[in-house]
Amino acid sequence: MATEQQKRSPHHDLKAKYGAVAPEAGNGNSVQIDPGGATFPTLGAALASITDASQKKQYLLTASPGTFNEQVTLKPWCYLHGSGKDQTVISAPPTSDAFARGTVISASNSSISDMSVTCMGGSWGNWSTALNVGGSSPFYAENVVLVSDDQGNAGLNSETVAVNWNTQVQGPSQFYLAYSTVISNMQSNQSTAVAMIVNAANAELTESMVRAGGGGQSFGVQSNGGAVVNLYNCKAGGQTFALNIPDGVSTLIATNCQIDGPVGQGVQIINN
Repeated sequence: MATEQQKRSPHHDLKAKYGAVAPEAGNGNSVQIDPGGATFPTLGAALASITDASQKKQYLLTASPGTFNEQVTLKPWCYLHGSGKDQTVISAPPTSDAFARGTVISASNSSISDMSVTCMGGSWGNWSTALNVGGSSPFYAENVVLVSDDQGNAGLNSETVAVNWNTQVQGPSQFYLAYSTVISNMQSNQSTAVAMIVNAANAELTESMVRAGGGGQSFGVQSNGGAVVNLYNCKAGGQTFALNIPDGVSTLIATNCQIDGPVGQGVQIINN
């Protein structure tokens, strides 16, 4: 069963310990850190204040309702929890630098949960990525909405979730996505839409939807560079390919999934 495959993030234990009650937004956004209980107006400031995170001292960051307009680079042993997918939003624009992209940039032994992360708009040649996972093992994303949308601007390269793909941090990655939605919506036919690409890494998706639409080409999930990607009870869609293995040798297995769009050669479909 898919629930047996899902690996739970340690943030669940921290939520139980500290309550994970979002700080009051008041007149602005707020991020509470536990242990300690300190609050900060931005996610970046909250993370910058943490200098001693470790396996023995893990931190839970709880974000208030509101929109945080900032790029967020996580730290190991720090778990970022929002107030709900429709309550807490982190948003940053696309970038011209493929190696600096990502509204949220992962770290090993960290996670995001209960929030939306978006990368909206852009201009010709920009890279649009909501979540950039590189050299992170493990990294968890649970109960999140991840969206890239060119808002009609032409010539964007979208990988809403990019795992080990043009990342600043090199090395093995193990990525877990659960109970989440990943969307690449490229409105201009001069853009390319990829909802998720996994390169030379392992990824496991559980009870999630991954869909790419619009653009000159659109791809749901791509497994590349020797990656191993498993989908359990997911929905995957893309007009060019819903599921695809660009290099022809990586592994992509969809078990008990709903697939909307063509399936590339070598993809394994298992229906129990």
